[in-house]
Amino acid sequence: MLLSGGLSVRRSSKTFTRTPVDLTLEQTINADAASRMTGISAFTQNESARSRWMVTHAMRSAILGHLFDMAGLRKQDDSTKNLTHHRIVRDNNDVNKIISGINETLNPFDEIAQDGNLYCLSTGKATSVDVKNDLLHCVEIGDKRCNTFIKECFEDPARFENPISRSKLKNFSSDAIRVKLTVKDRKVKELQGTRDLFGRLLYLAASNNVDLALVFRYPLTPVPLTIAQVDGSVNKTDKSKLMHKLEERVKNSKPVSRDACAIDAMFLIRTLVNVPATFGEIAKLVLTRLLGFAKRVDFVCDSYKTPSIKDIEHGIRGSDATHTNFIISGPDQKRPKDFNASLKSANFKTALLHFLVKEWKRTSYIEQIRGYTLFVGLDDKAYQYDVKDDSIHVQEVPSLVCNHEEADTRLIWHVKHMCESYKGGNIIIRSSDTDVLIILLTNAHVIPGQLWLDVGVSTNNTRRYIDVSQLAHSLGAELCGALSGLHAFTGCDYTASFVRKGKVRPLALMEKEQRFIAAFAKLGDSAHKSSDLLTDMEAFVCSMYGKPNLTSVNTARHMLFDQHFAPKQKSQPLHKIKGTDPSNLPPCKSVLLEKLKRANLVASMWKNAITPESYKWAPEENGWLLENGRYVINWFEGQQVPEDVCLHIDDNVGTDMANEEEDETEYCSSSDVSDSD
Repeated sequence: MLLSGGLSVRRSSKTFTRTPVDLTLEQTINADAASRMTGISAFTQNESARSRWMVTHAMRSAILGHLFDMAGLRKQDDSTKNLTHHRIVRDNNDVNKIISGINETLNPFDEIAQDGNLYCLSTGKATSVDVKNDLLHCVEIGDKRCNTFIKECFEDPARFENPISRSKLKNFSSDAIRVKLTVKDRKVKELQGTRDLFGRLLYLAASNNVDLALVFRYPLTPVPLTIAQVDGSVNKTDKSKLMHKLEERVKNSKPVSRDACAIDAMFLIRTLVNVPATFGEIAKLVLTRLLGFAKRVDFVCDSYKTPSIKDIEHGIRGSDATHTNFIISGPDQKRPKDFNASLKSANFKTALLHFLVKEWKRTSYIEQIRGYTLFVGLDDKAYQYDVKDDSIHVQEVPSLVCNHEEADTRLIWHVKHMCESYKGGNIIIRSSDTDVLIILLTNAHVIPGQLWLDVGVSTNNTRRYIDVSQLAHSLGAELCGALSGLHAFTGCDYTASFVRKGKVRPLALMEKEQRFIAAFAKLGDSAHKSSDLLTDMEAFVCSMYGKPNLTSVNTARHMLFDQHFAPKQKSQPLHKIKGTDPSNLPPCKSVLLEKLKRANLVASMWKNAITPESYKWAPEENGWLLENGRYVINWFEGQQVPEDVCLHIDDNVGTDMANEEEDETEYCSSSDVSDSD
């Protein structure tokens, strides 16, 4: 039964009343058969009596259960209340929340995720090789150590009483960020990011009479847990909720005609169903799908440059080493068996896109392309395909050349070119990315044309059109100009989101006050951020965390902590301080400033989508650091903890893992070893 998946038991007809097998045994057989007064532990000291009790255990349990039923002492389940309308709605909402939560990080049931890597469900990030090996082979490692211990005991009878060395296996927490702090006396102390480190440092500050108002001006943890995970990965949120909220403001309709269409290349490739076996057949299928949209079609590709401010997003799911130098030799070459998983590799995607550009030049595609115009934007080049004199004519298009890295912004550059050629025509953009909608709305008032966003897929019945031009007119130019700043600030592919704050409520807060709209509209206009802008953004964050009357995030942090975790008795100032959750508090000012820099750079990149230049400022000066040829987030500038707290940090605060690795002589008693060891 267990091998077939029977890990839980449902003892009633209720929908959500399953319990684990072992818990069910405790609640039924053990409870019925044991003494109601004392239980089995005080049953008897006679070994024979205990043996007889165990032999008849199941029968007596069944008899007692039947007796309770006959006497009417067992309460009958009533499942009718689970069938009421409000209960059905609540249960469905709970299920949808679970599904949404999994999809926001990583869906383990998605075939794209089944690539051999091991992922942390809470972050969606692939683990390191060491952690993966230890977790997947922990049973084998334990068996090996167990056999070694047994062998040693047979060889030396005194071995059993001697200590057993601790196994230093790595788990998900081993990937947590570690930092080294240097105090005035030049001593270096290491802190490892953990969920309880925040509370432990506050405990240390309070026990040494350090002013907590001063302490909350510092991040405390190596990475701010209000926008990041302990392993350094950025916090994610569901971007599509912003699209759905904006989409509600216009009526659904369809364009009466398609004059031109710009398509996100990788989005189209990922939506292919029943992918052919060879690359030549894939090229033919992609071209057929492309030319079915309009007479002019623009196939817009991503450019996988390095270093890139999207390095963190690209590395979240790990890299596929098998495609490090992938080469497509010709149309007859077989595609990889795990095609969807291969699309996670930047090298594979680059090879595939370059193959398509080259393959479509062959004369075998003349009849397919005849009567159509195909534009392809790839890397720093742009190509035009059409049929002239019974041959495929391919030429470079200087007016479409740009240095945009992402297809999201390059789509807008192509759309502007389309609108100049089809004035007043219907321009379709095929993509389901919320970023594309925001970039379109940001630039809609300077692009002459009727813009439509074709989103969703037919396989799950979500295909629909959004009238971007009508939506932009409904929102107004000022609000559209502020959306890019809001979206970048509250979380996108480049920036982290605030834990449990989402997109919908920040949008409502921004629309409520004109100063917030004006502040977000300024993001991306200049590399210099005025003091007024920082003040307004601090006030906006305070409003997000339920403190609209405050204008300082440091004050809001202290006040919220005091509100939720302050002790009831003054005689116990440290009560509840270890139960704090730093993700519920706003970031301190130094963290917010770096986040604002990143949002400003991304907003600038989106506002410049209608120009050939993507962004004009160096990421190193705007919230990122260049380490080992890759961009990583600079979470804050300055000290992590106050000097007074840093002086008192000892080996018991945040250094447990570090001490274990340095101390190779740490042991535990053999009598404390469990069967799993």
